[in-house]
Amino acid sequence: MIRKIKNDSGYSLVELIIVLAIIAVMSGLAAVSISSIRTARATSSKESFNQELSTLQSLTKTQESDWAMKLEKVDGKYNLVYGKSKNGSDFTEDTSKDREILDRVTIYYSNNGSSAGSEVSSMIIKFNKSDGSVETGSGVYTFYKDGSTDSVGKVTLNRATGSHYTGS
Repeated sequence: MIRKIKNDSGYSLVELIIVLAIIAVMSGLAAVSISSIRTARATSSKESFNQELSTLQSLTKTQESDWAMKLEKVDGKYNLVYGKSKNGSDFTEDTSKDREILDRVTIYYSNNGSSAGSEVSSMIIKFNKSDGSVETGSGVYTFYKDGSTDSVGKVTLNRATGSHYTGS
């Protein structure tokens, strides 16, 4: 009787193609998930900024008139720092207030809303206590996913009324 010996070492071409297809699908899903996470973080930063404007406005109306907020980029992240400012150009940090950190975002500012503006490195925002108008920092703040040209929205701060709102 002659025995035939079957050689089962290694994988067939079909098995390798199936494994590569599975890896490609999983990689695609991971890329979409990472992009969604980056968008969510940038959107969260925009919403936090808008909320901090409300907090600053409330502080100015109910407490001292020289409350201000400084938005500054440090090590690739934006710090929102509360403090005092007499004229909108000087700033003294109030260390009793926590800093809000906005990360995974790049912020551009335009004072007229019609131009693309320029990236924010340091900006002081200050409201007027008597009428709620904006003394410094009014304009449009556009939020982009960090390292991308994809905008996640804008926060518009109206000079005359002090109102602020988010939009796309």
